[in-house]
Amino acid sequence: MMSGLLPIVEQLADCKTHAERAEWLLCSPMQVLDRENGSIRLILREAGFLAGVDYLDAEMAAMRSVRVANGSRTESVRFMVAKAAMHMREHAGMPLASVASLLFEEPAIMLNSPPCVHFTKPKEV
Repeated sequence: MMSGLLPIVEQLADCKTHAERAEWLLCSPMQVLDRENGSIRLILREAGFLAGVDYLDAEMAAMRSVRVANGSRTESVRFMVAKAAMHMREHAGMPLASVASLLFEEPAIMLNSPPCVHFTKPKEV
């Protein structure tokens, strides 16, 4: 059955827990979050994962914010996204990362982070 969603967004729709949804949000490419913002927002709201919606809002605001001269996010923007990520992880029952790791390291390049499960395991048919 065709849902009209990108396969990567269908993975979010198939998530059973808030922890799975949070992991999907943290691992998903920013372009997907931006392009499919409306569909993602609807899926999260229907699942009752409002902390995920708040995180999505923070990432969208950060993506559209002014950056500093070296191209990185301002300290206040990094803090806003880190706070939303911590709130989302808490509501999903996930282990909380340290504020320092969320503020100063990009999640995709954190050396101690395992690969994101949603994008590494084959989709079951």
